[in-house]
Amino acid sequence: MSAPEATLASLREAGAEAFDPPGFGLVVSLLARAEALTGGARARVVERAAQRIELLDGALRAARAAAEREVGALVEA
Repeated sequence: MSAPEATLASLREAGAEAFDPPGFGLVVSLLARAEALTGGARARVVERAAQRIELLDGALRAARAAAEREVGALVEA
């Protein structure tokens, strides 16, 4: 399993697939496309997938942090 695939598996376990189905699907598609390519083309597609994984991870973390703040505010109220 490649590093992007491992990271994507971790994100799936963290709920990213449900959080952003189109974004998650795009990464899956990019990684599948990369498997059919070689050389520089493969590297570029894998890099694009890695960039999308970073964006997905950041968005999921930000949403979780916001939800935790909201829950904390409700508990304190």
